[in-house]
Amino acid sequence: MNKQFLNRVSILATVAALAVSASAFAGVGEPTGAGGGNTFSIKITQGGTTIVDSPNTPFPGNIKTDPLSAVQIGTTSGGTPIILKIQSDFGPVEDFRITHWYISTPINLANVSTPSNFSLIDPNNLNPIKVEIGNIKFTGTPGAAPLVVNNNSFSVSYMIDSNGRYYKTPGTNNFNDYGLGKVAVQVPGEKYLDGAPNPYQFTSVSGAVNSWVWDGILPPGTTTDVVGNGGLLPGDKGFPVPGHVFELGLGVAFVEAAPEPATLAFVVMGGLMIARRHRPA
Repeated sequence: MNKQFLNRVSILATVAALAVSASAFAGVGEPTGAGGGNTFSIKITQGGTTIVDSPNTPFPGNIKTDPLSAVQIGTTSGGTPIILKIQSDFGPVEDFRITHWYISTPINLANVSTPSNFSLIDPNNLNPIKVEIGNIKFTGTPGAAPLVVNNNSFSVSYMIDSNGRYYKTPGTNNFNDYGLGKVAVQVPGEKYLDGAPNPYQFTSVSGAVNSWVWDGILPPGTTTDVVGNGGLLPGDKGFPVPGHVFELGLGVAFVEAAPEPATLAFVVMGGLMIARRHRPA
């Protein structure tokens, strides 16, 4: 697969004119599990079908220094693993912490970047996808608040096939928005926060222990085009079969649970931010 594609890009760009001192923020440390044995919960459903139900998931290694570390959270219909990688951006304490959640179906746990022939999502099931996360806490702070930014540049979700092409599902940005090439083809925060019951919703519980839900995620099905390095590929519906999903990527940010006014201003001015990412190596 394309080496450039396999290199993780995860950048938060802010405008210097914000002019808010870093000392005004309490900051959010690294995420950890709040369950027994430092575990958290993850559940993935598509309509009435449960894809993953892992109530006691151990954190996959040191998510800051070892982003390649993965944890198995389920099994495909063909017996290959469903895995989760988590990446947390930047330093040990951040005013605005972005985390990335990569759920994929590799051939085995020794080759987590090599796709298996089994799709994460059933291409023939057009029901929306729901991903529920629970029992997350953060070091260095008494509480945190999960959020997505209500703009067109904060990327929340994407799906790719086994050739690393992004599915152009309804609600995704266009190819090369913000100069990001195919990586731009993701559903932004404004789609999750527009108040519409369907599709795309984001709900959360803040505090010492955090939980949140990405809901109403539209699957590609067998008729959705993919986007490659040159843009939209009309007629190409995914590899190895139409609608095959190797990976679902999701993003969520965090601020302190009771943010100070400067932190709130930082989030309100979300139009000045671009969170861009794609899958890690």
